[in-house]
Amino acid sequence: MDRGTARQGSGRRSPQQEAALARRLRQGDPEALEELYERYVDRLYRHAYYFVRERETAEQVTLQALLEAWERLSRGGPRARLLPWLLGIVHELAAASLGEAGPAAVEARTGEVLAAILRLPAAERLVLTLRFVDGLSYQEAAEQLGRSLPSLLSLQYRALSRLRRLLPAGRGAQPEAGL
Repeated sequence: MDRGTARQGSGRRSPQQEAALARRLRQGDPEALEELYERYVDRLYRHAYYFVRERETAEQVTLQALLEAWERLSRGGPRARLLPWLLGIVHELAAASLGEAGPAAVEARTGEVLAAILRLPAAERLVLTLRFVDGLSYQEAAEQLGRSLPSLLSLQYRALSRLRRLLPAGRGAQPEAGL
């Protein structure tokens, strides 16, 4: 499986587009499964990698999550807003793959990341919060902060670079390409 060939979605989808895709998935449309894969595989992989920190395990969790989603959708599933639902499935499977130490390991990593974020300058904390907690697009975050898009991108880059340096060894690594 080559993540390089998967198309990343071109931004956020409208609620109508999400509902239409969910409906097609519930109806068993195989092209809808392909669209689901192409639209979300990268985000699901990154989410899985964040928890398991192993490329191969993250790939397995991602594929298992997509298959689980396909199965759950055949029994109903969400009517719209697929991404939060899919991320929940990935989270469940990633925690299960970690075994009994799963919740403790996730909690420890989360604590490390939060402690490092709190050490960032206020503007850098804010850009990371807007982008990764609130889920704003680059443009939305730039507007919220009253910055130009290039200025926001630069601020986010500095924040992520500083955050990587603040995290314990191995915790700030980029997910490897895999799927």
